[in-house]
Amino acid sequence: MAGSELTVAFYCGIGSRYSYLAATQLERLSEATGTNFEWFPIISSELIAARDQNPFQWDDKKQEWSGATMSGQYHEAYRRRDLARWATLYGVSYREPEPPAMDAASRTLYAVAASSLGSGPTYCRRLFDTIYDQGRPTDETICRSIASDSNLDPDELTSLVESGEAAKIHDGWVVSAKNAGLFGVPSFVLGEQVFWGNDRLPLLEAALSL
Repeated sequence: MAGSELTVAFYCGIGSRYSYLAATQLERLSEATGTNFEWFPIISSELIAARDQNPFQWDDKKQEWSGATMSGQYHEAYRRRDLARWATLYGVSYREPEPPAMDAASRTLYAVAASSLGSGPTYCRRLFDTIYDQGRPTDETICRSIASDSNLDPDELTSLVESGEAAKIHDGWVVSAKNAGLFGVPSFVLGEQVFWGNDRLPLLEAALSL
């Protein structure tokens, strides 16, 4: 498939640490395989809720994800070590994010709005870098600043969010993700094939290189 200018759908979560890691590799994959990645930032909890299976309910008493009772991969201490290992392997910066200054839905909708205006990858990358490289809690001011840095009109972006237009686009993407068989982020859709997780990138690259 290499050199065939394929398009792969990349479903990512702005609050997903593994989505950030996967995103750092897409430029390299695109150059190596001639693939175009189409970004779909979504509120991953809504996709999970649509499937009625959620291992990421936070237990304040235990200070753990609910999935930790089923599998060690959901223990937060393990996940943080795993994230650091992947960042080292990729040679990228990674900071454990600070508590967000705005809810996940709002910052995601800014990314959706940017995507609808044709600057999704640029905006999402800068938002990821702000959170996981610079370690800055995101708020509306930062989201608008990133818009300016991405050659977007901050007022137009905010209008798409506040009018509900970005939410309508987002909800359609969640439906498409569910219909494609997705159950979490980051996920990649190549034709009818689904590759879930940052750690499946080698398998995606192999499929793209055939």
